[in-house]
Amino acid sequence: MPLRARIFAFAALLTAGCASLRATPAIPGDASTVATARSQSIYWAFFSGLHGGNPQLQSSSTPLGAQSKIKNINGTSRDMLLNICCVRVYKNMVWILAGPNGSGQANELLIFRSPLKTNDLPLYYDNLENSDFAVHMDIDGHGNLWVSSLGLHRGASAVYEYSGDFFEVGGDFAPSMTLNAGLSGPQGLGFDKNGNLYVANGSDNDIAVFAQPIQNQQPYYLKGITDPGGLTFDAHGDLYASSNAGSIGATVEYLSTDLHSGNKPTVVDATGIMNSPYGSDLEFDKAGNLYDADCGSSPGIYTYPLATKKFSPKLAPSFYTNTTISNFGCAWSVGL
Repeated sequence: MPLRARIFAFAALLTAGCASLRATPAIPGDASTVATARSQSIYWAFFSGLHGGNPQLQSSSTPLGAQSKIKNINGTSRDMLLNICCVRVYKNMVWILAGPNGSGQANELLIFRSPLKTNDLPLYYDNLENSDFAVHMDIDGHGNLWVSSLGLHRGASAVYEYSGDFFEVGGDFAPSMTLNAGLSGPQGLGFDKNGNLYVANGSDNDIAVFAQPIQNQQPYYLKGITDPGGLTFDAHGDLYASSNAGSIGATVEYLSTDLHSGNKPTVVDATGIMNSPYGSDLEFDKAGNLYDADCGSSPGIYTYPLATKKFSPKLAPSFYTNTTISNFGCAWSVGL
């Protein structure tokens, strides 16, 4: 099933809803006491919808490979891990964006202790108003949450900023800023070192850039990319993005010096990408390796060994998949 058809089918499933009871979890201590795990955990979400007892997340440790020990993290109404679409690791906690539990309801931000296990309850959870059918999130340098929303139920795609104290139970947040100028089908989000916001403008085949001070102004665009999905920055300020050109896909790099209006990728690498991909999310681990969650016809996770090798047009990534990823047909979001 093509990605966009899968998204609309998932939206219809969410609209049907599920009469889950939302239990109020106890708060097991202040988040500042959470210790950093000795080895870095990696999480990936399936964008799976309401699938009963099937896992909503899987986790492992980096580096990810064929012999990695995998943990399934199932979603229940009690832990709220139903309908998840995005996962990030921030301040040694796992931040999860969960879809609305029925038409007209809000997306939810769930914050868990890391490493996350099945049956864990969120430390904190918050309702995010307006973000109708959210698909990606990112956190800026000031701790503000940004969410890209396709607007499948309300008819308007946008990127929303949420500001405030997310470390509470049952918070309700209205957007502090709404960006919709020049956006069509927004997907992945990222921030450069200067705080400028980059949005994978999936339907318009470009990357929209909202320069500081960010307002709902007309963005400028990076070009030379088809149906961008995921994007992220490395430690040097270079931008990496997935380009999903029908049956052919690639990972591309815009050097930090090539992030001006109209610029095209400095490096395009299609080597090792399987047919009909959809690179939906990109993240770096602490060592500097790049992970690419793929929701295409051969779903899995690509790893580029950028901790030891230079990115080039011929650098083939390693590829990881398992029967659960294959059954769901999607690895939508990856968090490290």
